Amino acid sequence: MARESIRWFLFSLASALVGFVGLAFFSRTLGARIVGIYFLFYSLLTFFNLLSNMGLQPATIKRISEGRDQSEFFTASLILRLIPFAFLSAIVLLARGPLDSYMGADLALYLIGVLGLFQFTDLLRETLHGERKVARGGFVDFVQQFARVGAQVLFVVLGAGLLGLIYGLGIGVLAALVLGLLLVDARPRLPRWDHFKSLFGFSKYSFGSALGGYVYEWAPVAIVGLFLTQRDVGIYGVAQSVAAVSLLASHGVANAIFPRVSALSARGGEREVAEIFRKGMTYSSLVVLPIFAGALVLSKEVLEVVFGKDFGAGSLVLMLLLLSQTFRAWQMISVRVLEGINRPDIVFRVNLLTTAGNLLGCFILIRAFGLAGAAAAAVLTISISLWLNTRVLKRLIPLAAPYREIAQELFAAAAMAFAILGLKVLIPAKSLPTLLFLVTAGGLFYIGVLFSISPEIRGNVLGLVKERI
Repeated sequence: MARESIRWFLFSLASALVGFVGLAFFSRTLGARIVGIYFLFYSLLTFFNLLSNMGLQPATIKRISEGRDQSEFFTASLILRLIPFAFLSAIVLLARGPLDSYMGADLALYLIGVLGLFQFTDLLRETLHGERKVARGGFVDFVQQFARVGAQVLFVVLGAGLLGLIYGLGIGVLAALVLGLLLVDARPRLPRWDHFKSLFGFSKYSFGSALGGYVYEWAPVAIVGLFLTQRDVGIYGVAQSVAAVSLLASHGVANAIFPRVSALSARGGEREVAEIFRKGMTYSSLVVLPIFAGALVLSKEVLEVVFGKDFGAGSLVLMLLLLSQTFRAWQMISVRVLEGINRPDIVFRVNLLTTAGNLLGCFILIRAFGLAGAAAAAVLTISISLWLNTRVLKRLIPLAAPYREIAQELFAAAAMAFAILGLKVLIPAKSLPTLLFLVTAGGLFYIGVLFSISPEIRGNVLGLVKERI
């Protein structure tokens, strides 16, 4: 399971690096306003995809991971997506004028086209996870990202501007669709009514989890677009994209444990599930904690050196978002375990509460504090969600939180932050080479400190390296 997590993380890290370079190029070439319009387009795309998905992502992974009627569940999940997609396409057409006005460009028709492609690629990715091919799912993500950024750069260089970003997005999704079809084992097969019923029975609760993910990631972008300028959307979107990189390893752990917990739960393996939870909590924060600590001393430099001077205004936003990502790394583990033991109803109720709180917090705090208000709302609601989910989970399974291991990670991250602060006095991060030096030196210092104080983490990580992952 650890090897599968790391393989997924390596593919995702490669994807993130490609996306990071692309975003830096687009930010410098097109400016904050055009990038902001693109982020508004993507936030609407994600919202409509959430509505067409209806919580089917964890439901599809759950049912396929159980090993029965995989092709039937695959087909049933596709049918359940296409029906709301047709309905949503009609809504987009009817509301084309207001949507184009909100985004700042005539993009509503492109929204329908890319949304249609998402229905297929999402299903293929979920099927790979359900078939316990998490690393291959990461490879599909990498191909999609590489094709997207490559096409976008080409179109922007040729002068396509904003539309070049949209065209490239569609090409990336098409590339993922073709590759996903080659990698999945499931094939279309006529489902029975009980397959639809089984998927819906799970998804009606897991929709809350999907909604919570959207609200944490993209709803603030949409609300910023309502109250502030498209330039502000661009600054917030860039900060959020940088923060999202910190969660890649955590996603890898969460994605890998879900099908495992599902299979163990079906056999009544509570002790094994409890141990997976403990190790999941330990390793989900292994990367995000030092990134947050590093941002406390380098956030402004990262935004200005990599993306341009205009984006330095998002320094505080980036720090707050990385703090929220730290809480979310642990929150995802508790959510995945609850869903894996077939209790999406609990996740749904917690997400219903925290989602409403996050939306309300965004409206209030953005109006009061601007961009930083949206990030502050994320910190509050994600920490509450973590506490509630973990508290309920402890009542269902005899869990033991890894306080000692997390304390060791915190100590190593804090020591790293002070080391970078000292180095920054001698070597100011005014250029990309010096910034990369500080980041690399900080990362190596963190690993050295953590390995010296935690024999368990050192042994597990080095053991995986010796096995060549």
